[in-house]
Amino acid sequence: MQDPGFGRVACFGSNSKFGYNDKMAQWLISFIITYGYLAIFIGSVVEGETVLVLGGLASHQGYLSLPYVFLVSLLGAVIGDFGWFIAGRIWGERILTRYPRFKKWTAGMTRAIHKRPGTLSFLLRFLYGLRHIVPFSIGMSDISSKRFFACPK
Repeated sequence: MQDPGFGRVACFGSNSKFGYNDKMAQWLISFIITYGYLAIFIGSVVEGETVLVLGGLASHQGYLSLPYVFLVSLLGAVIGDFGWFIAGRIWGERILTRYPRFKKWTAGMTRAIHKRPGTLSFLLRFLYGLRHIVPFSIGMSDISSKRFFACPK
């Protein structure tokens, strides 16, 4: 496999102030180059920001097409959000009973959901670190899946 050329630019040393590990970053880059759009999709389902940036770098180097990177990451993000919504709808109470520490995370979200469900449903795509908690909490509420995606007020 040819060196993508952006590996050294995208990675920081393990002793850097950012605390990134070269081996993990190199693994992510080679995973994206090896599996292409499938890696972008899987990464977008799990947590898309890092994978999307690396997908953009891969498209800049000619390994992937940028419009397809955007399309595949959008599909992965939507499917991931809906998966967390369904998990909250089906298993939400059982998970909170089994793992009480999660109640603390979802309590604030539940209050916010009842005040402005449409706004929060829309904003979840832009709230870093809350991307899984918000749809899970919305799934536990009485908001329909149609409203979750449509985001009306």
